Amino acid sequence: MNYEVKFTRKRIKNIIIKVRKYGLVEVSVPYFVNMNRAKEFLELKSTWIKQRMQELLANQETTNQISFLGKNYELEFELGITTSFLLQDNKLIIKATKDSEKAKKILDDFYKLKSREIFSEILKRFCVIVGKDIKALKLRKMTTRWGSCNTRKAYINLNTELVKKDILAIEAVIMHELTHLYHADHSKAFYNKLLGFMPDYYERIKLLKMEKEI
Repeated sequence: MNYEVKFTRKRIKNIIIKVRKYGLVEVSVPYFVNMNRAKEFLELKSTWIKQRMQELLANQETTNQISFLGKNYELEFELGITTSFLLQDNKLIIKATKDSEKAKKILDDFYKLKSREIFSEILKRFCVIVGKDIKALKLRKMTTRWGSCNTRKAYINLNTELVKKDILAIEAVIMHELTHLYHADHSKAFYNKLLGFMPDYYERIKLLKMEKEI
């Protein structure tokens, strides 16, 4: 079984291996650990990695649910000459050809469209609250972060996977990034400012389960 490996240096004490979907293995390596040692450790864990990938693949093949705004929806595929999607009650209906790759692209397009729509609306409201404007909102699928802020250019980058989470958590991430327009770091001053804008920030952020960094 083939898989892609991504090594990242971090301020941690031990080597951490995470198996993601679609054949990606993320390896977090402490700064003091030699990269050859990290590769040897990865090789020792190869059997476990393959087993974990098979579990994820089996789950992916049997599940028929997707997440959107913190809720689960039944996913249905229908044959169609043109491609489209429809969110109806507790179902997301995707009309597509038999090409599964095209169906997956439509699902990705659904998330991108809804991300742009929902995130833009929240940003419009929150920019008024914080008294700052942004010059651009950039969306993309990220594996390790929910969002980031380019304070020099006033750009906000958000993960399209975020749209799967509860709206309260989405708002918390966006407020977090906007606050960076005042403080680029994560200092005490940053969090004091953030909590001034959103007093329940820590309760909201728990809804993310901290799968990624902010």
